[in-house]
Amino acid sequence: MMRQELTRYKSHHYLDGTTTVTEQDRSSLCTWGYDITDACSMNRKVAVIAIGYFDRFMSNRNVRAVEVCLADPKEFQLAFITCFLIAVKGRDAVEVDPKFVAEHMCEGIYTQDEIICMEIDILHTLGWYLNGPTSHDFIELFMMLLPAGANKNIASDLKHKAIQNVEAFLVDYSLALEKPSSLALAAIAKHVKSLDSEKLSALKYSAWMRNIGLIRSAFQRSNRIQDVYDVSSQN
Repeated sequence: MMRQELTRYKSHHYLDGTTTVTEQDRSSLCTWGYDITDACSMNRKVAVIAIGYFDRFMSNRNVRAVEVCLADPKEFQLAFITCFLIAVKGRDAVEVDPKFVAEHMCEGIYTQDEIICMEIDILHTLGWYLNGPTSHDFIELFMMLLPAGANKNIASDLKHKAIQNVEAFLVDYSLALEKPSSLALAAIAKHVKSLDSEKLSALKYSAWMRNIGLIRSAFQRSNRIQDVYDVSSQN
């Protein structure tokens, strides 16, 4: 997962003074994604995945379709809606009819053909890499590293609050493009700050952080080994 977030699933900053769309436009779309998942009783992770697709797509500013989106708020919105549909279909295993989306979800603002064409552009630009790790996945991973005997109720509450924190982070453009693992740790740390020493002790916090540190160190070592292997393979 940590290797994935550094390679094909990495996003780059794409909003600056040269783009017509703004950070607020992006934030509004992210909030809309959460609202739709809530209204449809879907897991909010679907919206998180859609946001990831969207940011990765927009990171490709050399792609013509992306240039158009960054210059036109209507196309920018269409791209997000389409990323949301891809997430619903691909990760939530729900069949979605583009005609229904065009007529009802989009209220006729976009045609069925426009949605399909945007979907093709996004999938092509992403290279069909749709299964990268999210911050939710890293929170799950880090929670699995809790030492035996950690208080389950405190851990459950921490996980819930960390997920809420991550979802808020992703709405904020200044934070959203950080590595999912970093956002997950920041989300956990934000809630941990509110815990007293008794709860931290019940959580076995120090041992837990050591476990997470060991995993991250092991990845860094394996990454260096892989780099050496890649260089030697070229010689």
